[in-house]
Amino acid sequence: MPGMTQFRSQRRRGAPIPALELAPPPHLDAEAAAAFREAVESRPQLFTPSDARLLTAYALACSAARRMERDPSSAENPGSYGRAVDAMIKLSRVLRLSPISRSPVEGAVQPARASDGDADVPDAAPLPDTSGASAPWLRSVA
Repeated sequence: MPGMTQFRSQRRRGAPIPALELAPPPHLDAEAAAAFREAVESRPQLFTPSDARLLTAYALACSAARRMERDPSSAENPGSYGRAVDAMIKLSRVLRLSPISRSPVEGAVQPARASDGDADVPDAAPLPDTSGASAPWLRSVA
């Protein structure tokens, strides 16, 4: 079967494994497992098995925050909800699940392209001055 051979060779090269193979760990409760699956299904070609621990931490933070939203008395202390939400936000950025982490950075320097004579191709941005003349904190360490 040629399709299967191609899939196996992609797997050996480290290509992302389809989301169907990334399942939540068995120790997660139903709500955390649902958050895990939701995250994986939102970006099916992004995650690999090495992301499972971060995804698990994200799912646990989501589950804890949702539980405390439903029942505020379930919080261990007054700061528990804030810590769960902070963890959820930080992990969503690391996992590229948040809108901010998915959007391209404004003003980011695009890689230089070889000029083929087209007038509409922009030149690469100049490199910053690292001599220290204009900004001593940018001095390169050699």
